[in-house]
Amino acid sequence: MIVYIVTFSVMILLTHNMFNGKYDFGRIISFVILSLFVGFRYDVGVDYLSYKAAFEDLTNSKWLEPGYYAINVIANEFIGKFFGVTLLTGVITLGFFYSGAKSLTRFFAFTYFLFLVSPSGYGFIVNGMRQGIAVAIFFYASKFIVEKQLFRYAVFIVFAALFHKSAILLLLVYPIAHIKLKPIYYLISFLGALLLSFFKVFYNVFISILSLTPYGKYVLLDDMIKNVETNSGLGFHFSNLVGVFVLIFARKIINRGSAALVYFNLYFLFLVLRNVLFDIKILYRFIVYFDWFSFLVIPFFVYYSFTDKSRKVVCIVLILAYSLIFIKAINNESYKLIYHLVSF
Repeated sequence: MIVYIVTFSVMILLTHNMFNGKYDFGRIISFVILSLFVGFRYDVGVDYLSYKAAFEDLTNSKWLEPGYYAINVIANEFIGKFFGVTLLTGVITLGFFYSGAKSLTRFFAFTYFLFLVSPSGYGFIVNGMRQGIAVAIFFYASKFIVEKQLFRYAVFIVFAALFHKSAILLLLVYPIAHIKLKPIYYLISFLGALLLSFFKVFYNVFISILSLTPYGKYVLLDDMIKNVETNSGLGFHFSNLVGVFVLIFARKIINRGSAALVYFNLYFLFLVLRNVLFDIKILYRFIVYFDWFSFLVIPFFVYYSFTDKSRKVVCIVLILAYSLIFIKAINNESYKLIYHLVSF
């Protein structure tokens, strides 16, 4: 735990404006540190050993998407060790995250903090390595939604799909991201999603349909996953609570321009889908694509909704709460976040 507290504190401090002038010197150093931290880990993340096994048996790993397979081939050719895969994966993922955050928000340090302590941020990229790259590419490509450049957006989404096939579904996001609802409708829709989740409406319909198809085996797999994994703890409920407050102050965010509206809508999709799909673990991972926009919208909420005095109190409360949740996640053995350095 100490290694996380010290390393993450230094990296967040380096992203502060006092260390970043024209050339973003502090943020570049922080990027390098985090890339090495991710790259030289050993057995951190639930899927680490399975990806390591795939690297060591590439001839039988053609099931990997072509982009991630290419990373394995390059690492095998030039480094010959699995840490080459984790290092390249870390550099690509964090490179898109850094580039995206730099162009999407002026609250970089706060966004970076949320990324580090969120289960869908650092916690996810060391677990879902392939999808982590795809999520980071989508995060970066969202600026083309704002700029209404469909072709560029589509190119990046297809590129993301080379690392995780699920990314291709993100093409459907483009036409709805600019829709502006009345603030009350956002809140009502979210509360409706909570009700659907409580009564397991979508879960029952989905499982009934799936059981009638050749993919019925995933019904059993879904039950197996739920027996060993749960997201219904403190972090899940706290995220919903934060979401309620963000939606209450929606007007102050969506009226800040087209960029704020797009990112708010993507965050809203996260809030709705995470509750509707909560019981369907097979689909739940798709929500991570939208979860990353909480790293943008929560700072918007804090800085656009409160005065200077109250803003400091809200920031302290959020920082303490998210830090405690992250510490709890580290101590949860099912996440496998205890840090170990690779042996060279």
